[in-house]
Amino acid sequence: EFKKNEISPLIGIYLAMIEGEFCVCLQSPTGTLGLFQFTDSQANEYGLRSVKGSSPSNPDGRCDAKLSAKAASVRMKKLIAEDFGDGQN
Repeated sequence: EFKKNEISPLIGIYLAMIEGEFCVCLQSPTGTLGLFQFTDSQANEYGLRSVKGSSPSNPDGRCDAKLSAKAASVRMKKLIAEDFGDGQN
């Protein structure tokens, strides 16, 4: 998914390692969930189905590795463009 969005797949691997410890449905104490640790609002913004009260035992779209990788790659593309694309930030 990262390669499809013209982002190095190494960034995806790195994010999955530091955010979710390669656990597809890791939940942090702050409530983020999944391989890329999306909040509810981030999940909804990037097209993942987010359900209040979701957890590893009651997963939502953030725990789908393929869908969350796609969302994370779109998010990273946006962040990179904002920070490095036009020099605004």
